[in-house]
Amino acid sequence: VEALAGRMLEFIGHPEWIGEFGQRAFAAIEANTFGRYARRMERVYKDAGGDEERVERLIACVGSRVDGVCAEAMERLRRRLGARACRFAMAEWLTTEQLAKARGVWIVDGAVTKDELRHGLRHALRHGVPALVPSSLPGGGEGDVRGYSTALEAAERLKELLDHAA
Repeated sequence: VEALAGRMLEFIGHPEWIGEFGQRAFAAIEANTFGRYARRMERVYKDAGGDEERVERLIACVGSRVDGVCAEAMERLRRRLGARACRFAMAEWLTTEQLAKARGVWIVDGAVTKDELRHGLRHALRHGVPALVPSSLPGGGEGDVRGYSTALEAAERLKELLDHAA
């Protein structure tokens, strides 16, 4: 309490500080006007489209976690293509219809079980879509299986999956 009282007495002794502090505060919040906020929100809604039908580019992910290489690949792809370039979802969360529309299956867990790997590869083969598999895992001999070792390679393979005709 005494420290606060001391600071208040300093302000009383230096009235020119009040104007200076006020100007600094105004400069700090000047960009946050309602008009600017409204224009930003308008851009968000315009960017969302709405009028044209948006083609969803979905990648079905398999595994119990997303490892670091895959997370970095997702970020690389987002920076390259934009945040709305595609959607990643764990395969187990998707309906059969959504899985059927996926552009590919991505094994995102380098420690995936053999059953999970087999299930993911079977899904890719059944729907005729590519599978993206860490090079450290066996890919199987059937279907379009693409390997990767680094985040850069994974991002390139993801781009290929997104360009794959649905």
